[in-house]
Amino acid sequence: MKERLKIIKKCALEAGEILKYYYSNELHTRFKGKIDMVTDADISSQEKIINIIRSEFPHDEIIAEENSKNTYNFKSTWIIDPLDGTTNFIHRLPWFAISIAYIKDNEIKIGLVYIPLLNEFFLAIKGEGAFLNDEKIFVSKEDNLEKCLVGTGFPYSIHENYEEIVRRFKNILINVRGIRRPGAAAQDLAYVACGRFDAFYEDGLKPWDVAAGILLVSEAGGKVTDYDGNEYIIGQSDQILASNFLLHDKIMKLLS
Repeated sequence: MKERLKIIKKCALEAGEILKYYYSNELHTRFKGKIDMVTDADISSQEKIINIIRSEFPHDEIIAEENSKNTYNFKSTWIIDPLDGTTNFIHRLPWFAISIAYIKDNEIKIGLVYIPLLNEFFLAIKGEGAFLNDEKIFVSKEDNLEKCLVGTGFPYSIHENYEEIVRRFKNILINVRGIRRPGAAAQDLAYVACGRFDAFYEDGLKPWDVAAGILLVSEAGGKVTDYDGNEYIIGQSDQILASNFLLHDKIMKLLS
């Protein structure tokens, strides 16, 4: 596992330099859905990460956003989002991240979320804790809904289920201190892990959006489920709720 830990850090740092370059230079974009876009930066960052992993672990499975599939074995698997927060990136907003996770025998062993422009390096190792720039982090201790800050996001398919999404949003909004919608789920989960957010919820996320963040929250003392309190299963669950544990049932009730 030490070698994979070394490689995951190398991937993030080198891909981060690519994103910094494109952030300051001309960017070409194209649509891959009605509102879902991909850029040169996504592709170049992903290619860098995959090439590094392939050079060291040629037999490992790699699941990445820009060449994803619908079936996974999770025996020895890397899950990559080379640029989480593409819309922010295109609009030159600094809230975007690289997310990389390593799964062995259906268990997330390493999770990394790197925010290049903020130089924030979130890392979780199964059984060893969660860290921000080498300092151990923990979820918040807030247990009062009226004092909590909640992160959320909206799925690309929002037009298909907007009434239910708005209903849940309203239920949360009128019961908490505030809601934030930064636009990068990996970063949102990292923020739950370090206590900046007390909770985060969203519909329709993919494995590369959440794999690293799930381990970060869990190792920082938080809880991750679907909206009904069931175990969140990567590649199967469609809704995610991550919290500091103390607020979990209260927020889950608002989402029901």
